Amino acid sequence: TSASACLADPLGCLADLRNADAWGRQVILTAVAALAIWCCSLVSYARRGFSDASIVDKLWSLQPPLYCAYLWWSAATRRNARLVAMT
Repeated sequence: TSASACLADPLGCLADLRNADAWGRQVILTAVAALAIWCCSLVSYARRGFSDASIVDKLWSLQPPLYCAYLWWSAATRRNARLVAMT
């Protein structure tokens, strides 16, 4: 897969986002986002004794526009009508 370079060196991929493979960036950024959401869900653990699973529902509405904006940013040409419509 084209993501192998980013998977082998995720920090290097994140350090040079503009020149890294688009699919590799997406894989790494999705993993980082999933880890961040999980950490956010644990904030309530000390107070309530369980994690807050509703954070996933709250962030679910924000992620698709962010993914579309990322894909638009990553596109070779930003005049693609489909990407503009999705964003």
